[in-house]
Amino acid sequence: MKSKEDYKKRVKARVLLLKEYILTNLFNKENITVFINEKWLLFILPLIYVFLIITPLIEWIAFIPDYLNISSINPQDYFGIIIGAISSIFGIVMAVVLLSVEFFKERISKDAYVNPLENQLIRNSIYTSISLIGISFLGYIQIESFTTSKSVSIGYYIGFIFIFYIYSVFPVLKTIIGKSSRIKSNVDLVNSISLNSFQNVSRQRFRDNLVEDDTLKILKKELDSYILSTNVTAYQKINDDIISKALTIITDGKNRQQCDIVIGGIIWLWRENSKTAIRASDNHYFETLWSYISDIYLYFADKKAPLLHLQDMHSFIYLDFFKLHEKLGNSIPLTNAMDSIEVSFKSNLTNNCPKQENLKRLARMFEEDGQYEPSSIDDSIQWDSINGLIGLMSKVQDCAINIGNKDLFEESIRRHQDICSDIYYGDYPIGNYQKRFILWKELTSSFYSSRKALEIGLYENTFDCFRIPKNLIVDLIERNYVKEKDLRVIISSYADYIILAFKEGKLSTDSLIGTLNEFCLIGVHCLKHYQKNPLAKKTVSYIIKVLKNLKKLAEKDLASINPNDYLNLKGKIKHFISVATDMDGFDPEKKPVKKWQKLLDNFQNISKEKEFSIIKWKIEEKPKK
Repeated sequence: MKSKEDYKKRVKARVLLLKEYILTNLFNKENITVFINEKWLLFILPLIYVFLIITPLIEWIAFIPDYLNISSINPQDYFGIIIGAISSIFGIVMAVVLLSVEFFKERISKDAYVNPLENQLIRNSIYTSISLIGISFLGYIQIESFTTSKSVSIGYYIGFIFIFYIYSVFPVLKTIIGKSSRIKSNVDLVNSISLNSFQNVSRQRFRDNLVEDDTLKILKKELDSYILSTNVTAYQKINDDIISKALTIITDGKNRQQCDIVIGGIIWLWRENSKTAIRASDNHYFETLWSYISDIYLYFADKKAPLLHLQDMHSFIYLDFFKLHEKLGNSIPLTNAMDSIEVSFKSNLTNNCPKQENLKRLARMFEEDGQYEPSSIDDSIQWDSINGLIGLMSKVQDCAINIGNKDLFEESIRRHQDICSDIYYGDYPIGNYQKRFILWKELTSSFYSSRKALEIGLYENTFDCFRIPKNLIVDLIERNYVKEKDLRVIISSYADYIILAFKEGKLSTDSLIGTLNEFCLIGVHCLKHYQKNPLAKKTVSYIIKVLKNLKKLAEKDLASINPNDYLNLKGKIKHFISVATDMDGFDPEKKPVKKWQKLLDNFQNISKEKEFSIIKWKIEEKPKK
């Protein structure tokens, strides 16, 4: 008995809980309102059908004349066609929904991840399809013929709903595909970017009266997601649109404040996304940024805008971007970097460079007796900015050294030489002083980077890391294109690094293609102008002095150096004498050949074989016959 009473109590308790659940949930006013608002399409069409089929007023309000003559159609065929068509269309709609979601593998909406049934538009389409199939099925089994006004009205009612449904399919599909595309929503977000959007993430975001705008912060997260999923097409498309939008806001680049805000926002975005690209080891993202950098510089060259307005971008590249490349640990994007730097430099040098006559400070560097004249500040800053661009090539070399990539370093050396030759031989609308400044600055910078690569052990000797455009330098001397102090900086800088390399036993002295040979060939080519060209004469004399200094260094400890290095030094002096007397008509009994011969005779006789034992083994040389 007790167990039966307990059972009855448990059943009664469950019935009370069920009753409470029904009263609080199913018949809750708020829940009913939500149900009606969200699912009204599911029951509105059947309710209208029921109203038409049951209400006797239908006989009085047969409002649709049979203009289409459906009374001659069999109702089963009529409703059967509608049911079949709706079923097929409904299947197509659902297939498109599932395929679009699977294809994009993205979110239907901003905050909810892929779940088609949670999208109101898709639910409405499903409700309409189910309701229409339901009332068509009722018409199929209830209406035997279209002989009464009631049956004709119902036929037209379902027919009109069917036609409306067909016309609504395309807009529904279009909207579904659009909403399932995360890229499209992001592109729409990019189109909404304004100056205020950039200011919210730039250095000027702390100004008063700033309207809050998280557009770029949202895009930053979206781009991070694309980078981590290696969706290159997506993040490249968004970044392309951001740069286009930024340049549209900048207009002609003459407004300093606008440029600072926009460039500051772009740099913030680049810096943040670059950190994500490092985690994902995404080289392509860095390559893409270099393309955007050149696009911006080309835009400013085309608009003849002040490069001072890109100061923040230059600082970011110089101080931060190359460090980010080193953290990436990959040199592939730096090839794009050299292309970007070279194109940016040459385009601004051609279209956006101040005239030489406006650069008074530059003129004073080359004119010994030039009087002081105030320079145009804007032109001076523009000139410095253009030179700062080509100065980024040295940062590429530093990055190559730090990463330890020889191929990249050697490519950068070739780029330096190509740029120098192009500036000298090319038809750029710049003055002689401007060309000379770029030449000696680039050459000395390249020498310094080569020395640095040698010092840290990236190279064992100077053969691959030191390159000198000897033909260019000889041409400068022969045509008296440069003044003596310009040439002195170039030649003496190179000579200093040669001497330091020789002291460390790292100088390539090969008689045909070594570093020492390239250096000496400058002097050899100058011999034919020795008598008439003072600059050529001083160049030859200086190179002979360098060889003499190397001879003294070697003779301080002959036992520790490679005998071939010492003998190659001797061979260079001999080559100077031979060319001077045999080809250029120098008198061997007069200076300077007589002086050179004396230096040659003063070389010590040593064996080509380096002694490797503690006690020297003396080899008797056979007497000459």
